Amino acid sequence: MAQGTVEARHGALDEAALGIGRWRWDLRSQELVWSEEERAIFGLAPGAPVPGFAAFSAMIHPDDRARVVAAVSETLAQRRLRHSIGFRILRPDGTMRQILSHGRLVMGLDGKPISLEGVDLDLTDTQADPALERPQRAPCPDKSPHIAALRPGEEQDALLRVALEAGRMTVWQLDLQKRLVQVDGDVARLIGLSHVPPELPVAVFENHVDPEDLPLLRAAEAAALRGEPMQVELRLVLETGGRRWLRLMGEPRPDAMGRPQRLVGVAYDISARKEAEEKLRESEAHYRAVFAAIDEGFCTCEMIVDETGAPVDYRFLEANPLFESMTGLVNAVGRTALELVPNLERHWIEIYARVGLGGETLRFELPSDAMGRWFNVFAAPLAAPGRFALVFKDVTDRRRSEEALRESEAMFRSLTEAMPQLVWSARPDGSCDFFNRRWTDCTGASTEMAMGDGWRAFYHPDDQPAIDRLWPQALRTGEPYEIEYRLRHRDGSYRWMLARGVPVRDEAGGILRWMGTCTDIHDLKLAHQRQQILLGEMEHRVKNILALVQAVARQTFGRIPEASSALEAYGGRLQSLAGAYSHLNHESWERASLRHIVATSIGGCGARAEAWSLDGPKVMLPPRSAVPVSMAVHELCTNAVKYGALSVPEGRVTIHWSLGPGDRLTLVWAEADGPHVVPPARAGFGMRMIETVLAVEAGGTVRLDFRPEGVRCEIEVPIRPEPGLRVE
Repeated sequence: MAQGTVEARHGALDEAALGIGRWRWDLRSQELVWSEEERAIFGLAPGAPVPGFAAFSAMIHPDDRARVVAAVSETLAQRRLRHSIGFRILRPDGTMRQILSHGRLVMGLDGKPISLEGVDLDLTDTQADPALERPQRAPCPDKSPHIAALRPGEEQDALLRVALEAGRMTVWQLDLQKRLVQVDGDVARLIGLSHVPPELPVAVFENHVDPEDLPLLRAAEAAALRGEPMQVELRLVLETGGRRWLRLMGEPRPDAMGRPQRLVGVAYDISARKEAEEKLRESEAHYRAVFAAIDEGFCTCEMIVDETGAPVDYRFLEANPLFESMTGLVNAVGRTALELVPNLERHWIEIYARVGLGGETLRFELPSDAMGRWFNVFAAPLAAPGRFALVFKDVTDRRRSEEALRESEAMFRSLTEAMPQLVWSARPDGSCDFFNRRWTDCTGASTEMAMGDGWRAFYHPDDQPAIDRLWPQALRTGEPYEIEYRLRHRDGSYRWMLARGVPVRDEAGGILRWMGTCTDIHDLKLAHQRQQILLGEMEHRVKNILALVQAVARQTFGRIPEASSALEAYGGRLQSLAGAYSHLNHESWERASLRHIVATSIGGCGARAEAWSLDGPKVMLPPRSAVPVSMAVHELCTNAVKYGALSVPEGRVTIHWSLGPGDRLTLVWAEADGPHVVPPARAGFGMRMIETVLAVEAGGTVRLDFRPEGVRCEIEVPIRPEPGLRVE
């Protein structure tokens, strides 16, 4: 708070304590303005309307009224700069008060009177303080009852003596030529001496002035010598070693030549005010520290009204450091809102008028399109009429985020309501907080019944153990959640559902919530069960047919010695074919493991386990490739057992495969440590069958190399993702 404001506050406090009221008469508008202290002197309530001239005249004692009017009229007519009048007033409660009124005529630049202003001193209750030790004076007759009968000069002296006897101030007169001070009243108490003579040299008084304040006193004396009024505040050094603040006010009195001859004035103790000012400064310093440290925008304002009293604008009086960053307004203090933002919305002025003029306390959140910001505001009235304080935050980013979130949530709800699946969300602890309307469509129950853990009551009891195991595990590890279970339908039956849930994470990886779906797979589940039954039936029938074919072959060729080897090879091929079909059937004819097919084919030929090894990634083959590869490996194994590496104890076979460019599978059969290999004169039936089947069924190729150290066969089959091949 500005120093002037502090002095104004405590000046007012001193005036109240001294019974001094201020007044001003505007000669142009004929308006009277009174301070609160003036209202108190005349017995009016705080804030009460100032009476007009007729009402004011009626409050002056009838015996004094004509004299007061005459004195004021004389001042205006003769352009007297100052006057003092003593008179009595009658308060509204019927009590009478004795008033000493000092007035000053204020002139404009054009030399015409602008106003008459001054102070009134209430002398009614003045009496000496018996607790104070006062210097002994000669008895003075009580002149106060006879003031009205005195001449003007005598009247003023008598009234000042009454004030002197009240102990409120000391009257002094300084002879500028002799440098002697004449004092009256309780000057000993003010200066802190046991006795002060009625007249003393200026130097004696200056000896008691604090050295730091002596320049102020001498500057005031120099101004008085120039004919200027004197007003100075200084500290006196007491005999006890303490300090006392004193205020001196005086006016020069000229001699016949118009030169300042003497100073006449008053002095009074302002120590209490100075002490209060110091405390207030400390309070203001604390207030400023808090004011600057607050993490919100803060300002004080005052309303501006037009001639009808309607609010038209408001002015910023104070603002903390965050005000500018919160509002974007630079150098706002002392300027009005419409100066800073000419197109500011009218509703801001109307709202703040309710606070500053109407005394309301409001909290609200509103946007300003003119400023491009949203504000959260707390507004409260201050003691001074029309003034108010604001504590506010720029919440633009939050409001934009909320708006984006609302749009996102609206889009999310639109999407989830349009989806055929049941959509749900859960908090990080697993309690569900959202289900789309598909929940009600499926179960016939409200979504409120499913919130939290209520959804568990709708699942088949036999599926609860799996849910109790997998859902907490997902919550604990953050891994995706997937399970098949039966959900109770609205008609009381249970339908199979596939539930999947994934965590939604923040930037740090923490789980914000879980989002998931439940898909009705009941019909698919039943179809799969029927498919398994049909596949089992087909496998049984295929095996029976192959067994019948093998029995017919044995019956037909078993008694022909020359056909025994061919019959054995034929039977092996049928077994390999049956094994491949059986494996595919177990995989629902969707996929078959390459490693399993190769191992089954070699094992079915009776090869020793230690004689062969497999190496390659995990590959799942589609049906169209699985059967030809199985028959090819069977043929290679049969030849190796009869003629190649698997026909001798030390022989061995390695089979390895890999995936190459163009989604092609390459499988290499390599024999070693077997009998010396001699290329055959012509290709056998088995190799011709392998080449034909791989080329026609799988679009593959076979390269057979009869190396002396062992047979090497390279099979290449194209892999296409769409048939269902998976590499894991």
